[in-house]
Amino acid sequence: MDEYQIRVWWQILNTKKSFPDGFECPFLLSIDADRVTEYVFETPGLSEMRGASAQLNSLNDLEPILSELGIPNECLVYAAGGSAVIVLPESKVGFVKDAVELAYLEQTGAATATCVALQVSPVDVQERFGNLVRAAGQQLRAAKGQKSIVPFFEVLPFSRRCDACRKRPAVVFIAPFEGEAAEGRCRVCQAKWQLGRNRRSEWHAILEIGEPPKDLGVIGDVSKGFIGLVYADGNRMGEWIQEANTINEFRKRSTAVREAVSNALTRTLEIHCVHLPFEVILVGGDDMLLVTPATVALEVAASLCRCFTEEMGKYNKTMSAGVILADHHTPVYFLRRLAEQLLKETKRSYMGASVDFLVLKSQGTRSIIDAWESHTFDYPRENLILHHGPYGLAELDQLLRHVRQGKCVNYPCSQLYGLRDTLKQGRQVSALAFLYQQARSSDKIEAFLDDFANFWSARDRETPPWFLSRSLRGGRVEYRTVWADMADLWDWVE
Repeated sequence: MDEYQIRVWWQILNTKKSFPDGFECPFLLSIDADRVTEYVFETPGLSEMRGASAQLNSLNDLEPILSELGIPNECLVYAAGGSAVIVLPESKVGFVKDAVELAYLEQTGAATATCVALQVSPVDVQERFGNLVRAAGQQLRAAKGQKSIVPFFEVLPFSRRCDACRKRPAVVFIAPFEGEAAEGRCRVCQAKWQLGRNRRSEWHAILEIGEPPKDLGVIGDVSKGFIGLVYADGNRMGEWIQEANTINEFRKRSTAVREAVSNALTRTLEIHCVHLPFEVILVGGDDMLLVTPATVALEVAASLCRCFTEEMGKYNKTMSAGVILADHHTPVYFLRRLAEQLLKETKRSYMGASVDFLVLKSQGTRSIIDAWESHTFDYPRENLILHHGPYGLAELDQLLRHVRQGKCVNYPCSQLYGLRDTLKQGRQVSALAFLYQQARSSDKIEAFLDDFANFWSARDRETPPWFLSRSLRGGRVEYRTVWADMADLWDWVE
């Protein structure tokens, strides 16, 4: 079939209730890149991560491949974040599948994509398209799990390993930046570095930023060497998109999500990062991963969630985010894994737009569960947790306001951290310490403590700085406090 015949086929498929003899059976081709995060974060250098992300963004544009095969753009229903859904006549499925898989290997040398073709009926395409996409997704996940052939690079005993990935043999020596010693690079890492070393993202171009940061240290220098990794993701977007019955509705919903993500990111960066270094590492269909100075990371996360929720207001859809604040030397792949775990816990604990965060003070923390266990103290009749949990956007605004208010009245750090230490001694000891500070402080500091207590604790049944979280089995109760969070953020809020 040539392009004209496919256009006719597409029109019949989407408008007719009866189909002529010889009408080619439609196939739904579902495509997804394999191990995207492993490919992007296999090296710690920002230039390599930026280049890998640019490669995958380029591969996400399937229109050149389809055009070369004589397939009109109408057949491409969805393409974003390394995933794509295409409806094709049977005679074209194999050509598109082979072309996509080859493009990934040719352009990256190591990244691959999995393609699954599902034979469907014209009626299902017209009336139950979301169900078809869901079924194809299940087959796609199974195919990924059974994939046995992956790019292999033999490293002989006398070969020098790549200094970036430590996995493949080095084939070239380069100096990452002027004046630095030359490093051995494999073909894959060399291609990433070559593409990403001076590449401006579209957001850098929008903000008219001449040069992107050369490494994470440039971003961390703005905030005492600390960076903030922000991982934001729409809530239940996949389910909502797959509820669409028709191709047009599916395309409309997926387009709305992509535009909301892009607009939210653009607006947020314009508000918070015009004069600050930042890096947008990945933007998918409904998620995004970026690095900012630690001092603005929480504000960026809240703004992303707020802007996305406003954009998707007519659909009643929201976004959540996980934020990790850490030293800029901490590997990004480790921070991303923590942020992903944090985001999952946030979505599980809070319905709606929300943000949670973790200040990583050492790499001894291996998971979010480890971090929360270190914040939990068990007593005979109650559990005390030194963390609020996911913050709604209004709550996060209040937390940041209280940090600024405390710094404005010159609340002594010795009292701030001293009260945080008493939290581990039990609810009564810490509550008495809080009340003692209130009674002995100056008028301005007393007003600050009163404001904190009135917002975060119900005075008729709770003693600040604690609030009742929930009742547990066996008559036990759980209390949480915001004070420890405020102390953690004290140095990172301006």
